[in-house]
Parts: sequence; C-alpha cells; structure tokens
Amino acid sequence: MTFQHEDFVLYTVTNKHSEKMEELRKNPYTHILYGYENGGFGDTYVEIEGKLTEILEEGIKNKLAELFTSIFVGNQDEMITLKIEPIRMRLMNKKGDPPKELEFTNDH
Repeated sequence: MTFQHEDFVLYTVTNKHSEKMEELRKNPYTHILYGYENGGFGDTYVEIEGKLTEILEEGIKNKLAELFTSIFVGNQDEMITLKIEPIRMRLMNKKGDPPKELEFTNDH
C-alpha cells in the first residue's frame, strides 16, 4: 500500500470490495511495517500499530483522491479512503537492540 501522512496520521486508498476491507471491517486495528524487507531478518524497520477508519468528509476524500488516482487500479467509484491513527510505533532490529517504542495518545 502507498500512504500519505500528516502529523503521524497515515492516509491511503483501497478498493471498497477488497478482502482487506472485509478483514478491517471486522477488526479495525492494523499493523504497518515500513522498511521490512528480507523477511525481517536483520532489517531495521518501523512497526506502526494503528486504528483504521473510513474517511467520509468529501473535502478530505477529494484532496487525497487527487494524490492516489494515478496508483489506484480500478473504477474510481470503488475507491475508499482510509485514515490510520497510530497507537504505537516501534523501531525494530536496530543493530540487535531491543525494540524502541513510542506511544501515542488521542490528543496528538
């Protein structure tokens, strides 16, 4: 997936009929791995745990649709705009160090 961000909040789009959306409707909590390659063995990466919600406000949806239109495959009417608010971020596998955690509160 491709993301845009603002103040640590991530935004993305996907097809509203995707398998991913079916799973997220049942459980809105997700993990995003940034920099995860080679199966994670020895890679330094960031793990973001967050809560996903659908964006319904037309102004924000239209602004983001402009950014994502070139990468979204499918009918634009099938596009759903998502917001991922971070709960926790962890820096993983930094030179063998234990994970470093950064927690977020709702007033970030």
